[in-house]
Amino acid sequence: MERERVKIYYKPTELLADEQAENRRERNRKNAKKFYYKHKKNRDGNCEMPTVSEAPTSKNSPNIGNRAMTNEEDDNGVRSTISEDVLTVKMPFYKQMPGPSNRGTKKKRQSRALKRTYKRIETLEDQNETLKRKLKTPQKRIERFEQSKGKKATTPRSKTDSLLKCCGIHPEQATENNTIAETPNEIRKLKSIIIGKVVKKYRLRKYLQDMTALGRRKLINNKRTNTKIMRSRAEKVKRDVYAFLMRGDNSRVMPGKGDTVTVGREKKTKRILNDYMQNLHLKFIAENEYRISKASFCRHRPKELTLVN
Repeated sequence: MERERVKIYYKPTELLADEQAENRRERNRKNAKKFYYKHKKNRDGNCEMPTVSEAPTSKNSPNIGNRAMTNEEDDNGVRSTISEDVLTVKMPFYKQMPGPSNRGTKKKRQSRALKRTYKRIETLEDQNETLKRKLKTPQKRIERFEQSKGKKATTPRSKTDSLLKCCGIHPEQATENNTIAETPNEIRKLKSIIIGKVVKKYRLRKYLQDMTALGRRKLINNKRTNTKIMRSRAEKVKRDVYAFLMRGDNSRVMPGKGDTVTVGREKKTKRILNDYMQNLHLKFIAENEYRISKASFCRHRPKELTLVN
């Protein structure tokens, strides 16, 4: 609470008066000196000699209680006090401070081992989650299979399928065998009839699907037929977009003599659109029976047509 109160009423040094700022700086300097002195004392060691109240008689040989004493110091900084009765030796022991340079190798090895262990545990947990996820898929399939075995047939289709399964016939095999064409040539002709426009015109698709067990979606998966249909539709859309954009109400010819662009090996006169592509796209959809996306509409724009600024 006291710390929070001090923080609330604290003012930076630059906002104080000159005298108050100088007093604060002097106080900070004193505190810093105390802090540095304290840590230096801890780092260098605090092995002080016991003080003696009596003053020594001479500089080299002090007398404490009528005892002759001699101070000696060697090259390593070891000081010894020799007297007739007591020998006092002061060793320069330095206190080891915690830091990166003083860390032991054993502690490093221990931390690395812990790191490897934690990483291994994390990897094993991820593998465990992956295996659980993989195990859930077959479990769900088994559950659905058990439910389907105990579930009774309620609809006509499910009842028919259950009867066929009891007789040893798969439902898909029964529908494939129930056809009026056997040779590949007959099947090809039948497919062309079902996909054709005449069946669509007289609304006989559903009837033919029930009679032949061949649906239009199943037949459209034929790669050759599907490719031809899609290619013809794309070409028709491209021609319609080109004719729409080249109309006089949608674009105009650039008047300059050098306003040309090379398309392939042919030089064509530049044209500029009268409106934005978004508005022209909406206009194209309104004029035509089929719909086309904006991306396809922009993709079919000729190179000689320049966008409006």
